[in-house]
Amino acid sequence: MSERETIEAGIAAWNEGGVDAFLPYLAPDVTWHAPPEFPGGDVWHDRDSLAPVMRDQFGPDGVFSSYSMELVEAREAPNGWFIETRQNATHPSGMSIDWMAFFVVQLEQEQVKTIWTFMDRAPAIAQAGLAG
Repeated sequence: MSERETIEAGIAAWNEGGVDAFLPYLAPDVTWHAPPEFPGGDVWHDRDSLAPVMRDQFGPDGVFSSYSMELVEAREAPNGWFIETRQNATHPSGMSIDWMAFFVVQLEQEQVKTIWTFMDRAPAIAQAGLAG
């Protein structure tokens, strides 16, 4: 599977089966850099410590009652893959939230090895090593 196919398959797994379906796309020793002020921390250094945080936010009993993402752009860059997504979540209260999220991902053997998450495009572009 190509790296782009791995990215697309990971997003499809998330949309179809949530956090637990997505976790196999993360290397056991993944390093996940959360966006600033993310509840629960800022950097996780393995899948086992990251999984409960993801479930707390996006799992069936988490902050959101439903969550999905749409791939807008995936572009190979000097420092990994620049990924732009459209996110949609529904809170148990019924409130729906839509936002853009940006990722820079480094893959190894069809798994995410390192990921940086951004809420703004400009710092993601910089992290990826792309010109604005």
